[in-house]
Amino acid sequence: MKHSKTPTNRREYLLAILTELQFDIPSFLKQLELGSSYETLVDQWVRTYYEGEFPIEQAVVDLYARRLQWLELCTTHYPTIADKLEAYQKRILLRLRYHPLYFQASEAVCKTADQQVRALVKTQLYTPQQVEKKVIQWLRNIRTDDSDNTPSAPPDTPPVTFSAITRAMARQFRLLANCMA
Repeated sequence: MKHSKTPTNRREYLLAILTELQFDIPSFLKQLELGSSYETLVDQWVRTYYEGEFPIEQAVVDLYARRLQWLELCTTHYPTIADKLEAYQKRILLRLRYHPLYFQASEAVCKTADQQVRALVKTQLYTPQQVEKKVIQWLRNIRTDDSDNTPSAPPDTPPVTFSAITRAMARQFRLLANCMA
């Protein structure tokens, strides 16, 4: 390590670590002032090490590992929520198309079932397995109801309410917090 002198304040500590990690210091500080998320996160990590009185050498090793872990998690394991919902929807619709009840249903019933899948996935209140079960149960009810061939909405499809939106947003924020921790 190049720094033999122990930094006396947090700024010196930050600059020593940034130098060791080979950051472009003026660019980093400018992005930090602008509130860039990555630079702010690194600054929070450095602050934690400074307050814990970690030696610079140990902080550099830990920060290097944390940065790699954070970048890996955020780029590979957590696609956007929209991508995740689209994948759920495709998987459910594909499995549903091979189900005997769906296969034997009329075109109007199949269209309504597809719309129900999209609506239930969009609420983010159910797992893909739960959505599939609900739609299959609805198809069973339609099949046993011979008096009326017009499709209707399943009785347990929840309306999109403020609390449902709040829960979905809280779930997204938890995913983001886990990604950044």
